[in-house]
Amino acid sequence: MQKKTNHSNQALIIVHLSSLDIYTSGIGQGAGRSMAKRLSAAARNHNGPIIVIDQLWELEGRASDPRVSVYEAIQNIPNEKLVLIRHDEDDSPTAWTDLFDELVPVLNELGVDSVKIAGFWYDPKRDTGCAWYVGQQLSDSFDVTYARTILGSYEDVWGPDDEDWDDAPWA
Repeated sequence: MQKKTNHSNQALIIVHLSSLDIYTSGIGQGAGRSMAKRLSAAARNHNGPIIVIDQLWELEGRASDPRVSVYEAIQNIPNEKLVLIRHDEDDSPTAWTDLFDELVPVLNELGVDSVKIAGFWYDPKRDTGCAWYVGQQLSDSFDVTYARTILGSYEDVWGPDDEDWDDAPWA
């Protein structure tokens, strides 16, 4: 598919919203609430379609409070502008393929020509993480930007030397 370039209809894609719970548990309620406020504001202020890719994990105590606030904020977004896609890479070996088989047709149907990636996880130093991977997979068909202020880096949570993610499917 040829990449579109007129930027008239940009989608905001929030990747793995449920991972906000891990982000909050890892670096604290204040940071989690701050990220939730930034994600909510970005969704409210975005003019184009909003795609929320979410694991839809069960809500678990205080760590889920920031995620609940994002859910509350996006409830007020008109249905024709908001698309929720359930995705958890741990569900099956084909989970990533299944996601893109669903996501790309939705973006095309909505007339999207560019995407802004937000959510979890993004590592600008090692080019890895779920949000990074979604952007990379879409970059052949859409212009992709990463919204740095609304991307959770696992380096923020686990530090710069953590290697637990080296065997992840997107690494």
